[in-house]
Amino acid sequence: MVMRTHVCQTVSRCFAALRQLRSIRHLVSATVFQSLVTALVLSWLDYGNGMLVGLPSHLIRRLQSVQNAAARLIFRLRRSDWQPAVIKSDGSTCSGDEAVLNRWCEHYEQALNHPSGTPCPELDVASMANTNIDSEVCTDEPTLERFAEL
Repeated sequence: MVMRTHVCQTVSRCFAALRQLRSIRHLVSATVFQSLVTALVLSWLDYGNGMLVGLPSHLIRRLQSVQNAAARLIFRLRRSDWQPAVIKSDGSTCSGDEAVLNRWCEHYEQALNHPSGTPCPELDVASMANTNIDSEVCTDEPTLERFAEL
C-alpha cells in the first residue's frame, strides 16, 4: 500500500509539473525546455527508482505514462502521433509488456554487472610517489578509548 501511495503521488506531481511547463513552452528554447522537463519531472521519476523493482505492472504503467507524456511534450507530439518503442538488444522492437519488462531487466543487469576497469599504471605510479603521510593523522583502527578522548 505504501508504494502504491508513493507512485500515485509521484505521478500526480509529475503531471501537475507537466501542465505548468506546457504553459511556458513557447517562451523558452527547445533545449532549455528539455532541461526543465528533465529537472522538474524526470528527476522525480528517477529518484529512488531502485525501490520500484518488483512493483505490479499497473503501477509501472502509470510511471511510464509520465515519461511518455514528457517525451510528447518535449517533441510537441499528440498522443496519437507517437507510440514508444523499446528496442531489444538484437535491434528488433519489443512487443507486449512481458518483453518490455524482460528488456529492462536485461538492460539493468548489463549496466550494473559490468567488469571492473582496467588497471591504470599512471595512477599506481602517482600513488607511490605521494607517500608523504601527515604524522599527526592517526591511521590506526578506531577504538572506544579513542572515541572517549574526543
